Amino acid sequence: MNANAPLSPLRLPGQKTGFDIGAEVIRRSGVDFNTCLHCRGCASDCPFVDAMEYHPHGFIRLLQFKQTEQALSCACCRNS
Repeated sequence: MNANAPLSPLRLPGQKTGFDIGAEVIRRSGVDFNTCLHCRGCASDCPFVDAMEYHPHGFIRLLQFKQTEQALSCACCRNS
């Protein structure tokens, strides 16, 4: 991944036909979340996990199943 490449803004559902937020996450982070084993290790050390509507592994699962609208409907995304 090119660290100097400009990042395009994430789009909400309906803004662009066929937009795949999962592919955008992989492109920006360089990490393929489809290999996640859902061990919950990402949530075990997170100090904010109790305040999250979807824990990190749950959000990853939504992305794996291409549930873009549900993933972006969480309170964190609605309030940002």
